[in-house]
Amino acid sequence: MTFAKSILALATAALITTGCGGLSWPPEGQGGWAEHPRLAALPDDDPVSIAKQRLAQITWDGGVKLFPGRLAEVRTLLTRAERERVGGFQQDVTNTLISVEAALDDLEQRLSAR
Repeated sequence: MTFAKSILALATAALITTGCGGLSWPPEGQGGWAEHPRLAALPDDDPVSIAKQRLAQITWDGGVKLFPGRLAEVRTLLTRAERERVGGFQQDVTNTLISVEAALDDLEQRLSAR
């Protein structure tokens, strides 16, 4: 009787798993609204755009060879700031940009000291 119960439990689990689509997930980066591009570009005088220009200049001046990990962190923070801006979270944008500006200042100072 216990053998029959275990077979029944396994069969039920297999049917539920296959009936619900198995263990499938959406493709990477295709899961939510945050992955869709913005509808409009940011103006050039926007603080996020200015920070992106500073990051591009640091990258161009050799920062990509000296600080690749730190540049990736700043790029992630800028992406967060852009998404917060599009979402209308102005206070969050301000807080994120404080961190971005501090990191960019540090990178510029290190780059000029070499």
